[in-house]
Amino acid sequence: MPSSILCDHRLLSVLTWAEIDDLMLPRAERWLLKGDISVDYLEYEMRLQRESELLRYRSRHGLLDINNIEKTLFKQQFRFEKDITELLCALMVPNTVTTAQNVKVPGREALCLTLRRLAYPNRWCDLERIFGRHTSVMSSITSKMLNHITANFGHLLKDINNHEWLSPPTLREFANSHSMM
Repeated sequence: MPSSILCDHRLLSVLTWAEIDDLMLPRAERWLLKGDISVDYLEYEMRLQRESELLRYRSRHGLLDINNIEKTLFKQQFRFEKDITELLCALMVPNTVTTAQNVKVPGREALCLTLRRLAYPNRWCDLERIFGRHTSVMSSITSKMLNHITANFGHLLKDINNHEWLSPPTLREFANSHSMM
């Protein structure tokens, strides 16, 4: 038994091309082709759908359950692979980060919040739904994390001429390899 109405030859013989397109195109693409919505609005809607996927990964306390997020969704939302433990060690993130409001947040969550904020400049109120934290707490966490990273690793950026791996030939090679992609 055919699973699609497009397999019915009698039906296809009476449909116009526009009607067939309407059957095959998703609603958003149909609206875009008709000019009912803009590309910016469509991108906004798609971003909201991806963010709503993150809401499935909230714990019973309303906080983001990082361990259960799928790898592809994690990379899409945070711009990093899910092996966050190595990044926590490399950046020397403390086990808990205490905010100005005296809220204790796990270092893992603080790093993920910072990565998410840097990956895409969401408004704090948009991130409230995802992370289950108040805007002032999230702002404080991110500031603390960026201050921590700057305090521990800012010296690496003070004088980039001190690094042998940042020599002009190495940078040229890097630029050439990326221009060929």
